[in-house]
Amino acid sequence: ITADDVIIPECCPILGTKLKSGDRKVCNTSPTIDRIRPELGYVKGNIQVVSYRANMLKSNATIEELQKVLEHLRNIV
Repeated sequence: ITADDVIIPECCPILGTKLKSGDRKVCNTSPTIDRIRPELGYVKGNIQVVSYRANMLKSNATIEELQKVLEHLRNIV
């Protein structure tokens, strides 16, 4: 992928939170590159920019957050 392939939206497409960057440290609203299908790797068409929080949900998610992730995945897969 190239820098042109990475499009940073205003809000996280999974959680709907406003993405914020530039503080030189990672926080829940930091934009991160996510692989839509992990087995395909970081290739054009298989990446999206989501919040750091959305990327980390697997380790400490609430039921409400997981429902949002599931809803998003159903829409893209």
